[in-house]
This record gives sequence, structure tokens and C-alpha cells, in this order.
Amino acid sequence: MKRIWYIFGLIIIILALAILIDIPKGPNLFGKEIKTHLGLDLQGGTELIYQADLSKSTDKSKDLNNLISVFRQRVDRLGVAEPTIQQQGNDQVLIQL
Repeated sequence: MKRIWYIFGLIIIILALAILIDIPKGPNLFGKEIKTHLGLDLQGGTELIYQADLSKSTDKSKDLNNLISVFRQRVDRLGVAEPTIQQQGNDQVLIQL
């Protein structure tokens, strides 16, 4: 019977330590601040991938850079915090808002 109480007590102690370690609400036991970085999906952001039709282009690299510049101007005008606009592959533009 005593053995069951020891196992039960050990489980409670392990559970309490796991809860203390897992919940990042402020400084942890060692006095260090725990900061959680939320990813794009948890922040409520979105990711768009545009594919440009560069079949009639004579300078594909220049046209894609112009497209990225236009996207950047339009997104910056909206005041979006920390947007990511970059080339992906030879004919795609990745936009993360």
C-alpha cells in the first residue's frame, strides 16, 4: 500500500514540474524571461505565392525585380508590420503578411 502512495506522489511531483516548465508566463525558476516566438500561422498572417507569366519577357530577371518592387510598394502603403517579399524560383514571388 505504501508503494502505491510513493508512485502516486512521484507522479504528482513530475506533473507539477512539467506544468511549471511548460507554461511560459514570466520568468522561469532560474530568473530568465521566456519569450515565445509565434509563427506566421499563429500570428494570423498569410502566405501568398504568385507565379509570373514571363513568356513574353526579354529580360526576365529585371521584370521579376520590377514586380517585386511593385508588390513591396503596395504592401508598404498598407502599413503591414514586417512583410516578407522575395523571389522564389525563376518565376515566383513569395509574400508573407
